[in-house]
Amino acid sequence: EVWVSPWHTLPLVATRLLVATGSTHDDQTHAGLAQLTATLWDQGTKELTSTQLAEALDSLGTSIDVGSNVDTTELSFSVESQALPKVLELVGKMIAEPRFDESDFQREQQLQLSELASGPDSTTWIADRVFPTLLFGEQHPWGSPGPGFASSVKALTREQVQQFYRDHFAPQDSVLIVVGNVDTEKLLRLLETTLGGWK
Repeated sequence: EVWVSPWHTLPLVATRLLVATGSTHDDQTHAGLAQLTATLWDQGTKELTSTQLAEALDSLGTSIDVGSNVDTTELSFSVESQALPKVLELVGKMIAEPRFDESDFQREQQLQLSELASGPDSTTWIADRVFPTLLFGEQHPWGSPGPGFASSVKALTREQVQQFYRDHFAPQDSVLIVVGNVDTEKLLRLLETTLGGWK
């Protein structure tokens, strides 16, 4: 599904891709998997490493932001309209064949574990984890903390991330929102060319 809102005041385009998957798709033994998958999503393509992809996007004047919550995972970027075709080409490759390199996996896994280790120093962090559990219960998908637990995150593997992506990241469960200096018909043709490989 694609939503387009042309707005020609400035030569800019803001794009947001929402995928209907989040921590509710984690089970108890794999808590934190959705968040780890999201943080790895923009870490390269089949041909480009995470550094090469970041540099390519930077040369086009943009960068990608990825985040996840209970129900959705979101990818967003803003760019000058003239650079949109090249950016979408890179994003299309990233979506269709994310790299999920072992070194990137180990780095992001350790970062998630570090955040879990330091979290108890913050009362806000504690409240954010405890309140949903009290409200929904430990067995309810909304009651499980998105970042997971140290034991569950430590046990995650790169292969599980790859499988989670194959199982839960699909165009039929997604909405693409584009706002800015675009022509709707031209944009739809461009999306078919650049994102059409995502199945």
